[in-house]
Amino acid sequence: MNTGFTYVIKYLAFFIVAVTTFVLSGCDHLGILKLKEGEITFKVSYPGQEDNMMTAIMPNKMSLKFKKDKTISEFNAGMGLFYMCLITNPENKTLTQQVKVLSEQKGITFSEEDLKKILKEEPKMKIELKSETKEIAGYKCKKATVTFPDEEREPFDIFYTKQIQIKNPNWYNQFNQIDGVILEYQVKRWGIETRFEAVSVEKKEVDEKLFLPSPEYRLVSQQEIDEIFENFTQ
Repeated sequence: MNTGFTYVIKYLAFFIVAVTTFVLSGCDHLGILKLKEGEITFKVSYPGQEDNMMTAIMPNKMSLKFKKDKTISEFNAGMGLFYMCLITNPENKTLTQQVKVLSEQKGITFSEEDLKKILKEEPKMKIELKSETKEIAGYKCKKATVTFPDEEREPFDIFYTKQIQIKNPNWYNQFNQIDGVILEYQVKRWGIETRFEAVSVEKKEVDEKLFLPSPEYRLVSQQEIDEIFENFTQ
């Protein structure tokens, strides 16, 4: 398989892990009760990468389903060749990552201590809460600005709401000082800025079985997960 496709697959894996780490935070909806169960659909875009052919096969949508404070984030990319989900379980403080590339199906579960170690390796960021608000997908969201004291990187804004009722939604990520569900944010991996903006928030029944790791995915080490993508170079 050519190195270009290999690069895309590896980027997808790294990108999705990073992305789902930043999925949850907060916003105030106009005149409705707080949602305890439903689905958020995010539009995915790549600022400054409009001429990059690689982004044509990158994810353009992310789905996040939630119920009883549990969440599952799902991506499909590479014309159906790639699927990844991340499942958070606040009861036992775990994050499960499941990856399917072609016929490979492997998964890994991170403990709270594992996640703390991973977050320590992320670039240091400063989050400043603002008074401004913005309506996203019908929800009035509060603003925060993210800056990077130790990096030459442009600051960006995030917007969050408290009207989506997920208790302590950021216990596992760098936005843990924000009490709400983030509906707009961005991340940078491998030199590519990726922006997420919620386009819909739907109240719907969610099957609790979705939050159970599939037995079809064999639990392996992080090294074995990485080997899925390394095999594309052989």
